[in-house]
Amino acid sequence: MSRHQIFVRASWPRALVSDLGLGGFAVVDVHDGSTLAQVMVSYYLSYRWTFTAYGSMNAGAPRSERGSLPQFAGAVLELIAYF
Repeated sequence: MSRHQIFVRASWPRALVSDLGLGGFAVVDVHDGSTLAQVMVSYYLSYRWTFTAYGSMNAGAPRSERGSLPQFAGAVLELIAYF
C-alpha cells in the first residue's frame, strides 16, 4: 500500500435546490495513478425521510494498488427514516 496519495473531497449541501446534497471524493496513488472515487447524492424527501445514492469506482492498471481490487464499480441505494 502506497504512502504517497492525493486526497480530494468536494461537498455541495444545497445543490440547485434546498433538499438536494451532492458530494464526492477521490484518492489517487501518486506512483501508479490508480484511483478510488466515490460520488454521493442525497435528497431530503421530508423531515423524517432521506434517499441517498452512492457510486464508487476503483480504476487502474491490473497490477496497480486500486486496479488489482476484484471489484471495479459498485452502487448503494439507501432510504433512511429518522425517529
